[in-house]
Amino acid sequence: MFRFFAAFVLCIWGSTSAFALPETAVVLNGIDNTASTARLDLNTSQLGVLNFPSFPALGTLEGNYVYISLSGANEVRVYDAMNLAPVATLPTGAGTNPYAVVGDGSRNVFVTLSETNELVRFDASGAETGRVSVGQWPQG
Repeated sequence: MFRFFAAFVLCIWGSTSAFALPETAVVLNGIDNTASTARLDLNTSQLGVLNFPSFPALGTLEGNYVYISLSGANEVRVYDAMNLAPVATLPTGAGTNPYAVVGDGSRNVFVTLSETNELVRFDASGAETGRVSVGQWPQG
């Protein structure tokens, strides 16, 4: 099976009441199972800031957190958007192959499971709060 390895760029606009962070992009690297960061305004990048046990499929920014689906590991990893520190791991179940992940603005995230043809929802605490069947091989 041929996999198209494209870089997924996730723009993070971080800020707190004390200061604003400049634009930073997080790039998921499918061939070496890592993530890199890039500052286009400074023409700089940092390679391998995150390492994954399997293919990082897609990611999304939801609130102050970055959610990255790991297809082969059957999980979604959650990171703090300010410093990319690990926060949580959301298991999707053996053989599910999580792919697309998207948030709803209230820290609920929805993940397509391409091997089981399902859509799963996790709430802000990381608890699974719903799972339904969808069409074959859901990708987004």
